[in-house]
This record gives sequence, structure tokens and C-alpha cells, in this order.
Amino acid sequence: MRRLCFWLALFALTALVGGSAGAQQASPRYVGSHPAPGEFAHQAPDAVSITFSEPLGTGSTMAVTDECGRKVDAADVTIDENEMSVSLIAAPSGTYTVTYSAAGSDEDSQSTPGSFTFRVHLGPACDGSTGDDHDGLGGHDG
Repeated sequence: MRRLCFWLALFALTALVGGSAGAQQASPRYVGSHPAPGEFAHQAPDAVSITFSEPLGTGSTMAVTDECGRKVDAADVTIDENEMSVSLIAAPSGTYTVTYSAAGSDEDSQSTPGSFTFRVHLGPACDGSTGDDHDGLGGHDG
């Protein structure tokens, strides 16, 4: 009987340790952002931030481009637990595309790539036009 209890306890401990290790290997998933996918803002925000389901690792990246394909972020990505943000340095009107790769804090987790767009009304367009396009297109992919 003592031997049976020993093996049951060992099995339970192994399952507990193995189960918690597997839970830590989850890949971060997009939860929300500011601005939100598809949002139509009057003016460009000072920064873009994304919240994820899991803590992020140092391999996480984010970039923001305007509709002409020019980089408009300051390349100052900061990570705070499960949130990643980057400042914007240019503020043309038009569609902004945010692309990201969210790496988990656990070295065994996989990176989660994604992208979304938002639109800005105020300011000159990246191509020099007036930027008064109000079609409201935008969304999230990832």
C-alpha cells in the first residue's frame, strides 16, 4: 500500500510540474490596442500601444508606416509586461499600418505576428494632398 501511495504521489507531482510548464509556453495573442483596429481618429496619436494575453519577451517588435510606406515611428519600442508601445514622429493624414511580432517571455514560446490599420483625418497626406478621404477602411489581421 505504501508503494502504491508513493507512485500515485510521484505521478501527481509529475503531472503538476509538467502541466504548469506547458501553460507557460503559450504564445502571446493580441487583446487590444490604442488606437483600435479600424479606428478613425481626428489626429494622429503620440504613440501606438498593443496589449497581449501573455508577458512579452525581448524579441518583440513593432513598426508603424503611413499609407505611402514611410516609417512614422520613433523606433523606441518599449515593453512593459504584456504591453508594447512605440512613439510616432510623423503625423500625416491617411491610413497607418501597425505591424508587430509578439515574442513570449518564455524562450520556448513562438512569436505571434500580426498587423492592423487605423486612419487619421487631420494633417497633410503623406503624398502632399489634402488628406480628406473618409472611407473609414481599416481592420486587424493577426
